Amino acid sequence: MGPDRGAVAMRLVDQVVRFALVTAAAAAIGGWPTNPAVAFAPSAQQVLPAQPTAAGASAPEPSTLRSVTAAPGRDATLTIRTLPPLPGIRLSLDDTTVTTNEAGIATVTQQRNTGTHTLTLLDAALETPDRRYAFSRWVGQRDPEQAFTPTLGDLPMRGDSTVTATFSVQYAVTAQFVDQGGIVIDPAMVTSATVRSDTGAVLPIATAGPTWLEAIRPSRGNKYEVENVSYSWQSMTISGTNVVDAGRQSFTPAQTPDVTVVGQFHDLTVVGYDALLGHGAGEQAVLTLPDGTVRAAPLDGDHGVVFPHLPRGTYQVTITAGASIVGDHQVRLSRDVTLRAPVISAVDIAILAGSLVLVAVGLVIIGRRHLARRLVAPFRPEALAEVEVR
Repeated sequence: MGPDRGAVAMRLVDQVVRFALVTAAAAAIGGWPTNPAVAFAPSAQQVLPAQPTAAGASAPEPSTLRSVTAAPGRDATLTIRTLPPLPGIRLSLDDTTVTTNEAGIATVTQQRNTGTHTLTLLDAALETPDRRYAFSRWVGQRDPEQAFTPTLGDLPMRGDSTVTATFSVQYAVTAQFVDQGGIVIDPAMVTSATVRSDTGAVLPIATAGPTWLEAIRPSRGNKYEVENVSYSWQSMTISGTNVVDAGRQSFTPAQTPDVTVVGQFHDLTVVGYDALLGHGAGEQAVLTLPDGTVRAAPLDGDHGVVFPHLPRGTYQVTITAGASIVGDHQVRLSRDVTLRAPVISAVDIAILAGSLVLVAVGLVIIGRRHLARRLVAPFRPEALAEVEVR
């Protein structure tokens, strides 16, 4: 029995070795797993419940039965800023909508990819009670031709990037009109007013109520900066004349939204006097303003009248004095002026006429000497003597 049992054992070992060699060869040729235990493991559909262990816990499933997914790639984040910082501005990246936070920042994160995307500024304008915001340009975009459009196309998401939407800001500016002494001018007197921005644009200003003016704008160039806009007064028209010197007064709305402009006003005194005798003359003064408006005022006991607080400009003045002859006078009012207007009265005309007659007679006498001799001959001494002899 002993030798037979040994032979049987040897044959069994030999069969196991051969089976292992065949299995290994089949795995190499047919793609079987090299682990024999795995090669004979049941399929996923045939997995049986895990058997309890000695401790009563479930044995772990074979590693080949776990769900296998691709490892996620790195993310790309697009950061959108607004300048100046504006909360509540909506933007969309493809189908994703985001809103800027209190710092004026919004972000969109996606898995990195090689595709292109579209970013759209949904709120290109914003208005508050005292501010108006309008989209100006993008900073940090790839395509310069898209800098001034609310939509950016062909935007990559291959890595982190930042773009900035810059806005210009308008302020509500209210103007107050005063004279050089600080006296407030009724806005109803102001027919128009204009200012010139530091870019050279001339803009009208409301004479009553606010005017929206650009106060802050993105700085020129590819920078994350803003700058204040300044203006200078060009005109303040009253009664058809400009009472300010263009460019002499300026303001910055971002610093002073309520501005004061100073106009020049002066007094005009008109005095009528007799052109020949020099005493006061005339009944009233008639003033024609630069816009053609006519004012008349009676002369006082001293034959004078004052037209107070007139806007700087050129005026026409005349004196009425009945049948007297008067002339028109042009006055450039750039300071307080007193105009002495001559009046030619009837007495002046008579005196002038008499003087002309005397002059004419004198010329005739001088021109005709023989006539003069005949006229004075009877009064000569010789003639008188002859008469006395008789």
